[in-house]
Amino acid sequence: IVVAGGLLAGCRHPVTAVTRNFRITDYTRFVDNNQGPGQVFMRYPLGRIGLWSTPEGEIADSITRGLRLYPTVDQVTGNAAADWRASVNASPSQTTITYGANSAARGSSVALTVTPDVSVYRYRFRNATSYAAVDLLIREVENSNVTWTDSRFDYVDSRTAEVTLSNGGSDKCYFYIKFSRPAARHGTFSSRGMAAGASSAAGDNMGGYLTFAPGRPVTVAVALSMTSMARAEQNFTGQFSSFDFARAVQNLKNAWNAKLGKIDVQRASTLTAREIYTGLYTLYANIVDVTDNGSG
Repeated sequence: IVVAGGLLAGCRHPVTAVTRNFRITDYTRFVDNNQGPGQVFMRYPLGRIGLWSTPEGEIADSITRGLRLYPTVDQVTGNAAADWRASVNASPSQTTITYGANSAARGSSVALTVTPDVSVYRYRFRNATSYAAVDLLIREVENSNVTWTDSRFDYVDSRTAEVTLSNGGSDKCYFYIKFSRPAARHGTFSSRGMAAGASSAAGDNMGGYLTFAPGRPVTVAVALSMTSMARAEQNFTGQFSSFDFARAVQNLKNAWNAKLGKIDVQRASTLTAREIYTGLYTLYANIVDVTDNGSG
């Protein structure tokens, strides 16, 4: 590759890489956001929240790695570590996952996207005869550097839940969780089993669930703050209160094209372009805005 020009602070002109002729109008289609065996990672450029899809499930916030969301059909269960995914279709702006027909999700699917501070899950349930559930499991996953021993799940109302991750000391983070439609029932679960109707739970390796009548999709917004639940709620209100999933996907795509377009590959092989833009994506996706971290 011959590189002309440079990407410097304040530079208005993008870098040009030269091998073979083609014109890129959408840089994101050259990004492979698979971040390792079976792992897809999404983040808004320089944003705060990250969203992993791994064999252990879909994880809200790549830093805390303590809150997982997943669907179940006609049952509620804690997903310890099983890979329920049957297929994954990923891009920087939207990831779509179909769960296995033999898993507790019974062939349901989820579409994922993110804003700077909100991760978004749009569930479409399959094969539900009694109810569909969205489960929120508080449990650390591999590479988590904090044990969240003193966390809480709180059911606030039929469309709202709050999760506070805490190690019992100074490390805390707050998730304000809003649902697109009211739940029919709710409860909590742990290794001891379900507690139907319970509105709160505390500790580690536990969580809560909301159930819905079959037949309609459910979108869940998980807003993050590292300083307070009130700030997390503000992030939801400012970034996803309309529950417009398509607009959030387009905003994310536009944001990534703006960042990736700082290098405009005008002539290259497809493989070279993919390597360049995947590298840029990985760089920006792993730079985190920490201004909301009270501990510094």
